[in-house]
Amino acid sequence: MDTANAYFSGDLTRSYAGLSARCRDLEPFDAYKSSVAAGKVSTARKMGVSSLDDAKSLRSESRNVVGSSGEVRVWIGSKTDPSKVLSSDPAFEHWTYEDGAWKAADCT
Repeated sequence: MDTANAYFSGDLTRSYAGLSARCRDLEPFDAYKSSVAAGKVSTARKMGVSSLDDAKSLRSESRNVVGSSGEVRVWIGSKTDPSKVLSSDPAFEHWTYEDGAWKAADCT
């Protein structure tokens, strides 16, 4: 959830560090910065809000965790109104454990 909160707060260095080595190899940091700017606008529209400045991770759920691999889904909500869920995407994403932390491994 730290990776998602870093993304929403604009801390791109920390959110980029939350990606797996494979994802970072596929998308250098400068390209990541560009894609995040466009992605945040698109994500906000999908959530029905004008910006993601008020977004934060509310909770996460994991499944199929075996060794250093697993699947995670994250619920996104409002910082100012914790009861307001902006997204409860039912899709699980692949994560991997590397360098002492769980990293997002869905590089799409």
